[in-house]
Amino acid sequence: MTSMNLCWGAPVGLNVSYGLNFSRNGQSTQLVTSNTCINVTGLNSSISYSFFVFAVAGDNMTIGDSVTITAFTKPGAVTSPSASNVTTTSIRPCWVAPVGGNVSYSVNFSSNGQSTQLITNNTCINVTGLNSATSYSFIVIAVAGNNMTLGDSVTITAFTKPGAVTSPSASNVTTTSIRLCWVAPVGGNVSYSVNFSSNGQSTQLITNNTCINVTGLNSATSYSFIVIAVAGNNMTLGDSVTITAFTKPGPVTSPYASNVTMTSMNLCWGAPVGLNVSYGLNFSRNGQSTQLFTSNTYINVTGLNSSISYSFFVFAVAGDNMTVGDSVTITAFTKPGPVTSPYASNVTMTSMNLCWGAPVGLNVSYGLNFSRNGQSTQLVTSNTCINVTGLNSSISYSFFVFAVAGDNMTVGDSVTITAFTKPGPVTSPYASNVTMTSMNLCWVAPVGLNVSYGLNFSRNGQSTQLFTSNTCINVPGLNSSISYSFFVFAVAGDNKTVGDSVTITAFTKPGAVTSPSASNVTTTSIRLCWVVPVGGNVSYSVNFSSNGQSTRLITNNTCINVTGLNSATSYSFIVIAVAGNNMTLGDSVTITAFTKPGPVTSPYASNVTMTSMNLCWVAPVGLNVSYGLNFSRNGQSTQLFTSNTCINVPGLNSSISYSFFVFAVAGDNKTVGDSVTITAFTSFYSSLPLVSNPWKLNSPSSFQQPQESICGYYS
Repeated sequence: MTSMNLCWGAPVGLNVSYGLNFSRNGQSTQLVTSNTCINVTGLNSSISYSFFVFAVAGDNMTIGDSVTITAFTKPGAVTSPSASNVTTTSIRPCWVAPVGGNVSYSVNFSSNGQSTQLITNNTCINVTGLNSATSYSFIVIAVAGNNMTLGDSVTITAFTKPGAVTSPSASNVTTTSIRLCWVAPVGGNVSYSVNFSSNGQSTQLITNNTCINVTGLNSATSYSFIVIAVAGNNMTLGDSVTITAFTKPGPVTSPYASNVTMTSMNLCWGAPVGLNVSYGLNFSRNGQSTQLFTSNTYINVTGLNSSISYSFFVFAVAGDNMTVGDSVTITAFTKPGPVTSPYASNVTMTSMNLCWGAPVGLNVSYGLNFSRNGQSTQLVTSNTCINVTGLNSSISYSFFVFAVAGDNMTVGDSVTITAFTKPGPVTSPYASNVTMTSMNLCWVAPVGLNVSYGLNFSRNGQSTQLFTSNTCINVPGLNSSISYSFFVFAVAGDNKTVGDSVTITAFTKPGAVTSPSASNVTTTSIRLCWVVPVGGNVSYSVNFSSNGQSTRLITNNTCINVTGLNSATSYSFIVIAVAGNNMTLGDSVTITAFTKPGPVTSPYASNVTMTSMNLCWVAPVGLNVSYGLNFSRNGQSTQLFTSNTCINVPGLNSSISYSFFVFAVAGDNKTVGDSVTITAFTSFYSSLPLVSNPWKLNSPSSFQQPQESICGYYS
């Protein structure tokens, strides 16, 4: 507050001393030192001083340029700190300014775990946003004019006012005590003062808890409890809150029920010891909690349900119509009603579940009477469902169900459940008389009494159901070559209860192939083709006989090349569409075709004249064939046929070269083999011998005799 140390670094050079000029109390002052620090005393608090420091050479006359050090002295501490205007959220700290220059003030405190600093130029400040019933320490510091130099701190400690307690309540009320509870006010820890009057005496209780048990009270009496929060200094009080409550009345005595019917009963009791009270009655009616009140010691309760055990809770009510005594229970049964909504489920060939809705009211058991194998039978259950076993299939049973009250003696009227047991499954199912669009389905009846039958299947993408009283049914309207799954089940006499289904899977018959044809015929093979029949996917069986052996070929295509055949032979190919089960066959279609004959061999011409010649050859390998002969005569195409291996061709012109195309013809007179060509000249002069080489005319009257031809024709 009155001094400070000034320090500096020595200038570069030899040893120097230092001078210091400043103004103190309006007087210019100079200090000299040989050190680089000096303590300046005799200053005033919270004042800004400017010190001019300069180096002095060894002659104590030559001085360097001065450097200025500006600094404030420390302010003094504030005095007479106090707190006033205390509320639950604010406190007004005040103090007296310290002696010295003008200062401002820093007020530091912690709120909600956060350090807070307030700055003021005044000697009072209102601090808000505080928590109730909390002790705060406000640290007040004077701050010099540079806003950096601080005086010593002074602490002002004060509690904020506690808030009033909230949610006051009375609980655990007995005939002689009440438990008072409340929610602590927001803020710091508090204790509580509870003030009340009992038996004409004022009483104060102190507790650190938010609940207190007040004892020694009178039954069915109204009390007012004044609750006040007390801050940690045991002096600062919050606003009071009053809890008003009655003590509990005593219980009623000697309760009983009388005049009990199916829907009502009288309840009676004796009054408890104590002041005048009324009475409440709690019970459940139709699933709803019900409360009745009376000023009498009896009440008639109506609107009850039959066969229900009712528990009536009777209690005395104090003058506030809220505080009640311990209840006393009167328990009684009404008469049971009939069960509701009976039905049978999970029906099998030998058992079924019987279920029903409980009659209106609680706690009943159930009896069940029926006849089984000619014997009267009774079953008992506490459930609303029972599984009855040991029954016969496809039989109608009548079950008489009745409710039994909780005393196991009182029974309601019976309700009848009539149901069939499930038929057994049909046996030995099969399909017969299968066509392209229909089939017969047959089966053996299950064991049991007369049943009818149902049939489920999908037809043209639609679910279809058929019924019959027979063990066979014709199913029409099907598509060819399609696999159908038919689910056959027996139906009991009620036309509702069905047995387990048995599946019959069968294909309809494929259609016959159409447009059969043979092509690409050779001497050893034929290509067979046809158009696929309408319907599902099929494969094809091609059956034929070759070399005395039956042959079967299978293909998924509509054409097949059959090889290894004999030439000039008639074959009958039987084509059959086969359904996807490789068992169901369509009608057969026959393709008849000849293989191509082989060519004739060793052809030659003989007996050649000017107008005719014989043509001969050797028959091809194979069965009997006929032969065709194509040639051109007089510019006209001519065709001759013969069944022989020689033919005489007349009507020719002399000395002409003819080309004869000879071919074998199969037995169908259509299939022909490859042709073989015989080329020969007719004779020029009928007396000329046969020659092997061409002859030349030397002159019109002379010629050279040709030699005999080994081929037998003239050239």
